[in-house]
Amino acid sequence: YSDQPQLEEICHLVSVLVHQCANNVLDQADSKGRTLLSYAVEAGDRYVSLTRLLVNLGAKTFSDHLGHQSAFAWFLRAHMRKMGAEVAIDEETFYVLSHAIHEEVGGSGLKFKAILDRNMVALGSSPEAHGPLFRRIRGLAAHFWLQPPQLRLLAVKSIRRSMGPKRLSSKEVIKRLKVPRKLQRFVTLEEKIPLN
Repeated sequence: YSDQPQLEEICHLVSVLVHQCANNVLDQADSKGRTLLSYAVEAGDRYVSLTRLLVNLGAKTFSDHLGHQSAFAWFLRAHMRKMGAEVAIDEETFYVLSHAIHEEVGGSGLKFKAILDRNMVALGSSPEAHGPLFRRIRGLAAHFWLQPPQLRLLAVKSIRRSMGPKRLSSKEVIKRLKVPRKLQRFVTLEEKIPLN
């Protein structure tokens, strides 16, 4: 059994809903204070296409009013619950989420690091249990604050910012970009930007 057809239907429904509604339904919280993005990142790589769509549509990954209800906090909680002997991270989801957070803080690596650290300290009840998970997450994100940004990353951020959420989520608009297909996939967060 594969939930891929169901996921495609969900993605289509979300896209139609966002384009038809006047107010921003993406960041509306339910009765538990959670957004749709928080549920998508909690499901991990199985629902990475929904996470990617929500981020491309402009869903907020964090904010001061969400506190520990932010998308990153829910991603972290899900991984803390399933943590076993090995530290396995849903890396595709984390890639999309980390790029979205980094964009929201204006491309500041140190602000991004502060958000990760603040959430890990707030949720980390046992350093012995969660230390390996937190080290792995920080290792995956460290390039944002330890190295100067790559030209590819800067180009992708510039294109994403100039296109805006409505056009980023449109496959037709993306296909019409006069850039190589690989760069189009970087812009839509479908493919990871190599670190070297």
